Amino acid sequence: MTRFLPLALLLAVLVPAPALADAGSDYNQYARLRERVEHCVLDRQWHQLSAHQHRICVKMRKLYSVWTDQGESNMLHLHCLTSKCPPQPIGEPDPRTAIPSGAKVYKP
Repeated sequence: MTRFLPLALLLAVLVPAPALADAGSDYNQYARLRERVEHCVLDRQWHQLSAHQHRICVKMRKLYSVWTDQGESNMLHLHCLTSKCPPQPIGEPDPRTAIPSGAKVYKP
């Protein structure tokens, strides 16, 4: 009986793993896209990206923006302007919903 206890505990830990992996991959996809949009926002002021990356930013301008809450400057949230949108990760506002009033919005 005691030999099966570690196996039962191992199965209990491994069974929900796909759900956690999906949540992690959703966040990774969201975070990578948000970072690309942030780079494009900075490029509008500093012009640090290559010509190829700049062309990508022009396309992204039609698809996304990022915003931050009033009084919060370091946490940007992604907002989708079209149906081309990543899944909502846990702990982040839904990128498909309206941007809250009073938020500071940045276009790539």
